[in-house]
Amino acid sequence: ADQWGDKMKFINAGIAAIQAYRAEMPKEGRGSQEQITWLVTLADYSDTEWKTIQEVATANNVKLIAISSSEELTNYVNGKTLNQESGTEQRTNDPISDMSIFAHGWPNNIGLAQKVKDRKKREYLKDH
Repeated sequence: ADQWGDKMKFINAGIAAIQAYRAEMPKEGRGSQEQITWLVTLADYSDTEWKTIQEVATANNVKLIAISSSEELTNYVNGKTLNQESGTEQRTNDPISDMSIFAHGWPNNIGLAQKVKDRKKREYLKDH
């Protein structure tokens, strides 16, 4: 049983997807050196839980990026940095080959920080 219960369901789903993706990667040649980057929002996790997430990322050889807003998510996807606008040379030189999202949401929307009680402080990524 998962010691964290329902709280880590997106983390667990993400790790399962990372492991499945890694198993499908070629062992040699094109695509064998693909870096897996895992973006995780900080909003819902305690320091202890975040430390566990970091340990899991290290154990699975993935680059872990902590995001705290929908703007940072958009910036990283489009520009490979949390604080710059889209279209940077970094992303042009390293395009995303595959992307999976595990989050609350509905068509054309991803809800970040769903457990934040004040709805005005929640972030929503819409049609970016």
